Amino acid sequence: MQVPLGPDSTPSKTQESGSRIPIGLSSAALSVESQIKVRELYKYVEASRAALKEVHGYLVLFKANPECFQYPKRASERLEGFCIEADSWGFEGLYEIGLGLQVLLLDAHRRARSHRFWEALDRGLSMLVSLLEQCERDFLRRLAVADVVDFIKHTARS
Repeated sequence: MQVPLGPDSTPSKTQESGSRIPIGLSSAALSVESQIKVRELYKYVEASRAALKEVHGYLVLFKANPECFQYPKRASERLEGFCIEADSWGFEGLYEIGLGLQVLLLDAHRRARSHRFWEALDRGLSMLVSLLEQCERDFLRRLAVADVVDFIKHTARS
């Protein structure tokens, strides 16, 4: 999925805030602790989507006005927070790509006219959007599996 930096483009939100629990598993099937983690995950994912949308907006503004270096600076600062949060959740891929984009933006004034620069930003931002969705699904699946394993072990001990 490419995220072009055009005036009408924004990172798409492919899943709405509704039910994101893996197929065949309702939130009631999760332990209370897991349900709390799921709520925290949803907050993190929504905040991350907002951050990526904000970064995208700054990049669109910068592409339209490459002499204005406040936009890549703001995008880089927003990516810094995004990376810190991704790292705290253990989402290594998000962290690495976000950090790479952040580093790229630090030298934006030299690279703003380079097609490869914009291609790297497009590809990186697109990958972050896709990876965020994948990390969300993987985290939910791991949480559900851990709950089932705990339930089975508890049942076996009783």
